Amino acid sequence: MSSNNVHGQFTKGQKLFVTLVDDRNFEGTFSRQSEARNSIVFYNISFVPDGKNFEQLEFKLSEIFKIASLEGEEIGEDVDDGRCMDDSVQKFCGALYEKVKECVEQHVFIDQTDENFADAIRVLDSTDTVAVTAEGSNQGRFGYITVLCIAVHNSVFLFDIMNLGMRAFKAAGSFLKKLLESKRVLKVTHNCRFLSDCLKHKYEITLQNVFDTQACHSVITNNRGCSVRLSELVSEYLKLPGNICEEQVTDSSLWRQRPLEPQLVLAAAWRVALIRKLKSPLDDALYAPFDKMCQLYLTSVRDIDDALEAKIAVVCILFIFLR
Repeated sequence: MSSNNVHGQFTKGQKLFVTLVDDRNFEGTFSRQSEARNSIVFYNISFVPDGKNFEQLEFKLSEIFKIASLEGEEIGEDVDDGRCMDDSVQKFCGALYEKVKECVEQHVFIDQTDENFADAIRVLDSTDTVAVTAEGSNQGRFGYITVLCIAVHNSVFLFDIMNLGMRAFKAAGSFLKKLLESKRVLKVTHNCRFLSDCLKHKYEITLQNVFDTQACHSVITNNRGCSVRLSELVSEYLKLPGNICEEQVTDSSLWRQRPLEPQLVLAAAWRVALIRKLKSPLDDALYAPFDKMCQLYLTSVRDIDDALEAKIAVVCILFIFLR
């Protein structure tokens, strides 16, 4: 190891995001490489999305799939074959990751109608786009929502429906019911079929004004039978490791336990925050062909010279005359 504590492109003290070959992810600070042990030592480690922390860990190079800088200067390196990600993509990835992580870490868990509940209502009432997920709703009308997760641009709110009770949805003037049924507020979801079914048949709520990420991807790829996973969309459109977004836990009994396991709460916060971030890039991909065609219409005649325009006009007149 060189005296300036540099391993390849990484410097001691540099904050990194590491993907292991077993699909686990963590962020940590580069400490040193052990050439004798063929390994790298990291400190201040936090696994994503479960939030487990370790003061220091050592990993064999064979255990590491990819390392990327979170400081916006270095390029991510694939440890297996040395390939590097595109610089602009990596900087975007790092910046977006930090924004989502901050949003997740500052999530607000609401289990009673207190000041936090009132603050959440004020924030949600002033926005026009939210992301929505619901733990327990994957069984549709045969399940119960235990935690309703709502994300705005820079905040995540987790409503503990188990403790708040049915009144959270059914009480007169229920804000959550109004929000979910609002035609003004856009709800970004991922595969909302069972969520819609559960809300309708268990809580008499008709979910409206939805932008579904799975449906949008199906239209973009012209694959109407597509059942793409959220993790795949996160990887493709956000350029983040897909496995930072764990799929919803199918064992609903875990979500009925109180207190909730911290890793479950963090995983739910990551999911809904990432769904909110998918709206913009999916919009771009969906409307890109239309925008290009409009641009072509704008410039195809306007930008040609006068002589060519005159010839086109003559041809058009002759075509009409000879018909």
